[in-house]
Amino acid sequence: MSMVRNAIILTPSKGFGEMVRQLLADSEGLTPQLLYSPAQALSAVADGLDLLVLDTDFADMDIAAYLQQLRQVAPNFDLILILAEDTPVDGWEHVGAQIVLPQPFYLPDLAAAIEQLYGPLHSVEMPATAHFGSAAVTAPLNVAPAHEAPAWLADTKLSAQHLAQLSLESASQAALITRGAEVWAYAGELPRAAAEELAAAISNGGDAGADLARFVRLEATQADYMLYATALGNEYKLALVFDTQVPFSKMRSQVDKMAAAIAAASEASLAEVAVAQAAAAANSSLPAAPAPAQPSQPAPEAPAAQPTRVRWLPAAQAAAAGGSPLLSYAYVLTPRLPEHRLEGDLAEKLAAWLPQLCVAFAWRLEHLSIQPGFVQWMVSLPAETAPESVVHTLETHLSERIFDEFARLKRDNPSGEFFAPGFLVMNGGLPNDAQVADFIAHTRSRQGIPNQ
Repeated sequence: MSMVRNAIILTPSKGFGEMVRQLLADSEGLTPQLLYSPAQALSAVADGLDLLVLDTDFADMDIAAYLQQLRQVAPNFDLILILAEDTPVDGWEHVGAQIVLPQPFYLPDLAAAIEQLYGPLHSVEMPATAHFGSAAVTAPLNVAPAHEAPAWLADTKLSAQHLAQLSLESASQAALITRGAEVWAYAGELPRAAAEELAAAISNGGDAGADLARFVRLEATQADYMLYATALGNEYKLALVFDTQVPFSKMRSQVDKMAAAIAAASEASLAEVAVAQAAAAANSSLPAAPAPAQPSQPAPEAPAAQPTRVRWLPAAQAAAAGGSPLLSYAYVLTPRLPEHRLEGDLAEKLAAWLPQLCVAFAWRLEHLSIQPGFVQWMVSLPAETAPESVVHTLETHLSERIFDEFARLKRDNPSGEFFAPGFLVMNGGLPNDAQVADFIAHTRSRQGIPNQ
């Protein structure tokens, strides 16, 4: 039978403390206790202390003097110090710290420190993938919310639209709002199946009112991520998903900022923003349109040996019939296999299919550019349309048509999805060349394909 060790996490931050508590709970033999007051911790050590994880971000706290007080009661505990930002890393040997973690704080460093002291962490089994309507994931929440959610969150379209706008300003790979175990609104580059797995993880994450922060491995992508979720009130939660190497301080601040923006927004203010953005998009001048290109003489966007298909629509066409507000979004997709180049007959087909699909779904196409390594387009959408729905719909229909038309490409890529996971979306303007190049490089890196 393994020895049970008492551990205290002392921090002024509830979200940070809950994350550390969950991590310690995954280590065999550790019984973690989360405290927010140095005085509370001083009293709690009378029951025994084997490990102290101390976040030094307490105002006006003399760390050395405080630790000396603790050691008078429990002289032999292990100490992990997590330093506040701008605190020097050196010079902590005299306080008896086994591990000193500086800011910016990286979650894998803390996991490695726990394993160094107490051995491997348990492998945490991921909750079963959520499915809409599945009885396994629709259990009611057990804890009453501490505050009310904004009334406009009940509108799924409005929720999706506002979430998509906010997510453009974050470093996350995906953002979602859940309602119980349901994906209520989603924006990001991960597939929908991954969003459903994340919703299941959030639903099974324990206290409905507490922040949830932990590693997750998604079956949909076979990759590891950091999930940070916080309550929005009632049964709604906001979650952001990051690469595991993003500093925890950055994750926490971005989630807090987005949650505050959601709490502060009203239905009227969102409508005003949508109208203002639509007016700005309609009044902005698009780059000068090239002369109409004949099918046999496509006009390239930049000097290149490969043919390029470019199509522009006049800026005046950005206004919707009847004056209803429109928002403009630019998208970029790249083929899943780098050797699948968008050239020749394939480029000609895409140049015909994509405008046709936009007409079918009532999206106003303003720009289309087909380069050998990517396809880029801009559409104007009604304010209530979730921008990520456009790219997911076009990905699906274009993949079906490509594989039906080009059997060789289907043999090379039997996944059923022609384009690589993830997409670039920008509000109100086209990305520049550097942004597109960064998107493609990041996509290939996540695929494990070296930069060429």
